[in-house]
Amino acid sequence: MSLYKWKGLSTRSGSITIEALESILDRKLKPLTDKLEGLTASVQFISDKYDEITKEMERLQLKTDTVVEENKQLKAEVFNLKNELEIQKGITNNLEQYTRRDCLEIAGIPEIEGEDTNDL
Repeated sequence: MSLYKWKGLSTRSGSITIEALESILDRKLKPLTDKLEGLTASVQFISDKYDEITKEMERLQLKTDTVVEENKQLKAEVFNLKNELEIQKGITNNLEQYTRRDCLEIAGIPEIEGEDTNDL
């Protein structure tokens, strides 16, 4: 049986000092301490990567918002330009029709010299 004393541990084979007990505990706990340090480093690495990914996502979200806004503006501009094109097509068609009214020539009817077609 073991008996405990104030400064050391008494056993049948002799006494173990606190320093010896600490040394034994340190030796036994060293692998566990090393694993814990490795886990701490891994958690820190993952935390750093998470922070990097979060910052990158924020940057990409800002860029996406900018592109979406620019896309809205470009769609509005395309819509306005399409409307303007349709208006210009109408104006061009009207001008072409107006210029053709004096250029009508009917085949088979002889042309008379000095004839003014506006008098007809």
